[in-house]
Amino acid sequence: MNSYLQAQIKAAKEQKLTELDLSNFFDNNDSDKIHIIPETIFELEQLEKLNLSWNMISEIPSQIGYLKKLKHLNLAGNQLTTLPEAITKLTNLTHLNLKDNKLTTLPEAITKLTNLTHLNLWGNQLTILPESMTKLTNLTQLDLARNKFTKLPEVLDKLPNLVQINY
Repeated sequence: MNSYLQAQIKAAKEQKLTELDLSNFFDNNDSDKIHIIPETIFELEQLEKLNLSWNMISEIPSQIGYLKKLKHLNLAGNQLTTLPEAITKLTNLTHLNLKDNKLTTLPEAITKLTNLTHLNLWGNQLTILPESMTKLTNLTQLDLARNKFTKLPEVLDKLPNLVQINY
């Protein structure tokens, strides 16, 4: 872990920060990007916003479930192919950004994120959505563009508060 990353995490812990931005949008040097989420992040139980976008993360450890206060989680632009079941422990999550990853499926258990209002799945490899997504009744914005759907998923008709969809 590089010294900048260590300093950011240390500051977040000492100052009890509720937001942590470790995104790398403007850094084209792969060696500076996060490949594995540092375990010390999971000690920051006060976090409400965590931005790990535009790194090289290919796996989310099950310890993500320790961050129970998270409301915003940004994992856009990584190398994720799956999501762990532990992500469903983030029941306060309202915004989940998974744009530009390599997801081929979503776990059925994603429906436990009942407070979710914004879900960005743009630019993945999805072909279907779990039927159980109908339980995401608070979902107002959903981005499904640039996936591999052959038709609009029927589950979308059953999301009562969905006001914005990008397909």
